[in-house]
Amino acid sequence: MNTLASKLLATALITFTLGLAACGDNEEPAVEDLDMTAQDFGCILDWPQVERFRVTNELGYQDEAEAVARSTSGGTYPVGTIIQVIPNEAMVKRREGWNPDTNDWEFFVLDTTAEGTSIVSRGGAEVVNPLGSCADCHADAEPKWDLVCSDGHGCEPLPFTPEQILMVQESDPRCQ
Repeated sequence: MNTLASKLLATALITFTLGLAACGDNEEPAVEDLDMTAQDFGCILDWPQVERFRVTNELGYQDEAEAVARSTSGGTYPVGTIIQVIPNEAMVKRREGWNPDTNDWEFFVLDTTAEGTSIVSRGGAEVVNPLGSCADCHADAEPKWDLVCSDGHGCEPLPFTPEQILMVQESDPRCQ
C-alpha cells in the first residue's frame, strides 16, 4: 500500500473512531446515589410515618419508598430512601454495590439541635448506637424486608413503646 493510501486509511479510521465516541456509545450511564450531608437532614415530622418509623426519598421515589414501607410482603427500597425512627439516627439507601454487606444502606448517628444537624458517625457495620452495631441489629430482618426492622420483620423489638417513640420524634429540635 502506498503512503497516500495509508494516510487516507488512517484518517478514515480516526474519523470513524471519533464519530463513535461523539455518539456516546462509549459513555458509562450515570449511577444514581444519595451521598448525604449534615444539611440534608431536617425535621423528621415532615415525613410520612409508617408504623414506628418515618420515611422519605430525596431522589423523587417517594411513592415507591412508601409502597415498600407499607407492603405486607416486603420489597427493596429505592435509592435515596431515608428512614428514621428517632431524630439522632438514620439509614439511607445508597446506590447498588455501595456496601453489599448492608444491602447498600448507610447508617448515621446524628447530633440534632435547633440550629441543625451534625454527623457523629456514618458508614456500615462500624456505626454503633447504645444498643450496638446498627448493621448487626438490622441484619436480623428477614431478607424480604431489605434490612428494615419493624413489627414482624425478624428483628429484636425496640425497648420502647410506640408512644415513647412518637414523643421522641415530636421533640426533634429541628422542628421547633
